[in-house]
Amino acid sequence: MSALYRINQINSRVLKMISRKGEALKKASLRVPLIMTAFVFLFTVVAIRVCDVSLSEQGGGHSNAYVAVSIKGKPDIVDRNGMLLATTLDVDSLYADPVHIEDPKTTAYELKKIFPDLNLKTTYSRLASKQRFAWISRRVTPAQKTAVMALGIPGLDFKSEPSRFYPQQNLFAHTVGYSGLDQRGLSGIERAIDQLDLDASDAVQVSLDSRVQFSVREALVDTVERFNAKGAVSVVVDLKTGEILSSVSYPDFDPHKIDLKNPAMFDQAMQGVFELGSVMKIFSTASYLDHDRKSMLRKFDASAPLRRGGFNIHDYHPLNRVMTVPEIFMHSSNIGTVLMTEMLGVENLQERYRSFGFFDPVVIDSMQTASPIYPKQWRSINALTASYGHGIALTPYHLMQAMTVFANEGAQQNLTFLKQSGSTSRVQSQILSKDTVQKMQLLMRLSTLDGTGKKADVTGLNVGGKTGTAEKAVKGGYNKDRLLSSYVAAFPSNDPHYAVFVMVNEPQGIKETYGYATGGWVAAPAAARIMASMKTLYGIGDADSQYDLRVAGDLGGFLEPETRKSLFVHASY
Repeated sequence: MSALYRINQINSRVLKMISRKGEALKKASLRVPLIMTAFVFLFTVVAIRVCDVSLSEQGGGHSNAYVAVSIKGKPDIVDRNGMLLATTLDVDSLYADPVHIEDPKTTAYELKKIFPDLNLKTTYSRLASKQRFAWISRRVTPAQKTAVMALGIPGLDFKSEPSRFYPQQNLFAHTVGYSGLDQRGLSGIERAIDQLDLDASDAVQVSLDSRVQFSVREALVDTVERFNAKGAVSVVVDLKTGEILSSVSYPDFDPHKIDLKNPAMFDQAMQGVFELGSVMKIFSTASYLDHDRKSMLRKFDASAPLRRGGFNIHDYHPLNRVMTVPEIFMHSSNIGTVLMTEMLGVENLQERYRSFGFFDPVVIDSMQTASPIYPKQWRSINALTASYGHGIALTPYHLMQAMTVFANEGAQQNLTFLKQSGSTSRVQSQILSKDTVQKMQLLMRLSTLDGTGKKADVTGLNVGGKTGTAEKAVKGGYNKDRLLSSYVAAFPSNDPHYAVFVMVNEPQGIKETYGYATGGWVAAPAAARIMASMKTLYGIGDADSQYDLRVAGDLGGFLEPETRKSLFVHASY
């Protein structure tokens, strides 16, 4: 096609447009009185509506929160150190005036080349309509805008509009969430702040720490790849304040590219409920210790599997002998835990679990987690299996909120995504005695020193915690080849300040782990990597170097001679 022919074609289109506009002006002159009358009417309606909104906002109800946000604009979101996580920028969006589109079919094909995601049929329908305005593509890039302008097609134009941007991209996709084209929050913190009457000039400072978040995500990605797992989730909490420092669900997604069919958009921390396995022994053991002050002195026969309610209960690595409470915990004995639970009582464990919040959703700054799954009819067998983490499914946030009791002398803290001033009390309720908390701190440290959590230990942090390995529930039972491998840590154990939880979904055993894919082999090392990073970032460590000797001294009498000797060797370094 010659350049001259192209110029003539454009001139022809322009002349037709001028002719049409001339006819439109004649018609418009007859419509002016009618338009003026309509304008006065609409202005009156708008004025009344503004007054109505102003009066209703003075009431301060939830229903008016979004009105305030939409008028003032949406505030930036920054992390606890001021790192920008979400902001609003003006971007161009492409629209059409179909009346001026001479060739809708050709125009649609040309636009499809620039915007591959456009639906050709829908775009043609919009361009061929008799409307005066039709959106073609929102949030176009500068390169796309240049390409459209190069087409030289009358009837296509751009409109500047505010849009949310996420500088950290995938890093905070689930926690910060994302907004729609109208800036209304559709998930995560973005949705939560719409419930608050906030001034856009003031950024919302959240509790999250970008540095920790990066370290956590890096550890999860490496672990998933190493063990060929389906995914992983991790939550890091300041136990003293309830602040969530990091929350990563992997795989993740780009919050600028929303596809509701993408399974990676599922937030495993907030929406996923999981049977956590032996991690739950922290709370069943604590319940038992709190119920019976002499409980540490008792011994339980774990020499053979138990038959309860038609089910066989056995240990993963059976010792086949009588065990003390510290030995039951450090070796993660299901048999011993069940025997302790029977002494505690079915109803007592049920009430304890209820007080930890395991039967209700966790509410975090107006956001609500998925509901736990547990037996509605709490029979004896349900309590026994729940004591070692089977038959009850929780979100990671349920676990982490319950862990706060070990840093607050038995009182539970509410979790939050908002940075706290330090003086704000978020205590929910008193659950355990101070004496029980101190005993559990010793037991969790013991599990790390010489139990199933050895690979989670980090020099100078006095890590205490518990491993968990749960077989996935399938129709008719459990699949031993599909595991949820987890580890939760509280450190420093003598006075816990932080907690780290890691869970890996369906890891596969490898040569270096001798084919094992349990929590101790998979999740514990990932947690150790995260804690080591936090040690550097926060300048923590060397916490009470004498504490391990206290663990050895206080618990040594409850252990077998060889175990006691090993424990004192560990404690001496």
